[in-house]
Amino acid sequence: MEIAIVTDTSRALPSQLYKLYNVYPLGYYLEDSKGTIFAERVSAQEVQTDKLLTIAEKDKNAQLYSPTVKDFVELYTFLEEDFDHIISFHSSLFTPTVFENAILAKKVVSDITVDVLDTYSFESSSGLILNQLAKKIQDAESINEIRKESFSLHGRIHSQLLTKNDQFNKIGLRRVTFLSNIKSAFVPWNLYLFKQSNWDLVKNSRSIKTLQSEMETRLISLEKSKDLKFCYYSSSKRLNKEVKELLEKLDNLYVEETPQTLVAYFLTSEYSMNISVL
Repeated sequence: MEIAIVTDTSRALPSQLYKLYNVYPLGYYLEDSKGTIFAERVSAQEVQTDKLLTIAEKDKNAQLYSPTVKDFVELYTFLEEDFDHIISFHSSLFTPTVFENAILAKKVVSDITVDVLDTYSFESSSGLILNQLAKKIQDAESINEIRKESFSLHGRIHSQLLTKNDQFNKIGLRRVTFLSNIKSAFVPWNLYLFKQSNWDLVKNSRSIKTLQSEMETRLISLEKSKDLKFCYYSSSKRLNKEVKELLEKLDNLYVEETPQTLVAYFLTSEYSMNISVL
């Protein structure tokens, strides 16, 4: 079974893995305040996320738009030539429009089998899950085997997200307002924990140091109690130093930085960090 993986770029997966695992990313569209639209995807397996992030950071009135049904249909059809099965990996929670567009596109194509998998993971946790799932997909004999592995990975992964968005686990990209201009010292920090496929708000504070200490305690406890092997992390530019300080506490894990995604920038603002372990 020749399988291709399609995912939107809200999954924080290092781009060097695209060709290794037959991953084909669908990019978003950014419209600046002058009405100019920039496409994130450059070619079938190449995106220019950094360029669009730079534009969004400078233009606080920029708007983000999801890949369309047409984008999905064109990519699915393109993959018909070399593959006989597609696993399309998206989130109905954080990017509901993208998930719905994948479902609609699946009904249009007829010469290739498409299975759309849902995930509540986000940013580095979604990248880590997709990385591990991709390894399994290469040798899978059935879609049920892939679904079981996805369910298992979602149950085993632990992820912590620090952000000033107090609606992070309730409002997806469809309804959220642009958050990158949150700068007030009066807006508290929020610490979310992803465990057993759920995001829970575990603590908030006006002091980032308090929540950094909480994250450190949880990471050290997990490393001692679980057989952890991998760590993916991402952050906004403003918190890159802080997240690396936390990671110095981890000794025996394979650690990899994943680039911040456009979706994460719009949902969690310029002030966020995310650490995921498995």
